[in-house]
Amino acid sequence: MEFKNYFSFFKNRDLKFKFFFILIIISSILIFLFDSFSIIAFLPIVSAVTNSDGIGLSNYSNYIPDFLLDYLSYIEFETLFLMLILIFFLRNFFHIFNNFILYKFTKHLDIDTSKKTFFLSINKNFLNFYD
Repeated sequence: MEFKNYFSFFKNRDLKFKFFFILIIISSILIFLFDSFSIIAFLPIVSAVTNSDGIGLSNYSNYIPDFLLDYLSYIEFETLFLMLILIFFLRNFFHIFNNFILYKFTKHLDIDTSKKTFFLSINKNFLNFYD
């Protein structure tokens, strides 16, 4: 089967449908990234709260990428905490945005399907209407 056949549902759709579909894909990728960053940023905060010697990142060196581990080792606790709050705020914002886009997308599909069904039933012959 050709790759082109996988996206055949785009053929007879309007521009609004395609726009919402692309926005859903982009917002899903952003949600994945912010969820990942929030988990990565949460580990040093828990470590700093539980350890008396500050941020101990040596326990998480297998889970955090090296470039981020080097950067996090120079950051103070308050700055890291503010970054965590910002990441969680942006994460929740993108979740709300994604839910809004999904709502608009499904509403648009519902209206489009209802219109097509209505016009199909209107254009039927009266004698064949109940078939």
